[in-house]
Amino acid sequence: MTTTDSLRIVRDRAVALERQLDSIGAVGNGLGEKYRNLDLPAAVQEDLRQVVHLRNRVMHDGIDLSPADLARFEQAADRAMTALSGRPGGRGATSADQSSGCGATLVALVVIVGAAWFLTAVIHHPLVDALIWFLVLLMVWGAVTSKGKK
Repeated sequence: MTTTDSLRIVRDRAVALERQLDSIGAVGNGLGEKYRNLDLPAAVQEDLRQVVHLRNRVMHDGIDLSPADLARFEQAADRAMTALSGRPGGRGATSADQSSGCGATLVALVVIVGAAWFLTAVIHHPLVDALIWFLVLLMVWGAVTSKGKK
């Protein structure tokens, strides 16, 4: 394998990991800052630490990785990507994972709207009716917007 091939492998894997970190809400400049700003398991942090260390040697220091170091880099990058892909918000999450709790939210919204409908039918006061429906809209908005924050 040529130096250019190993450089491309290191660069491409590091960029993919950085994108994956972005997709789960990491912030910061560069791979190192991004993973340190997340609450990740120790094993994933260690893999990312290895990736950052070896990437920096190649990209910043201009050092060619030995075949053993390149293999170590690829294994750490693969393990980290697998772990990050399974986190909420990651690309590895299935639509079933992302929609879990959807039925409970729908039931709660139906109950809230039904209760509001019943109260407005019983009370028949325009100001109270407006207040009830305003509160219902706030609850519905809160339920809908909170789903993206899990």
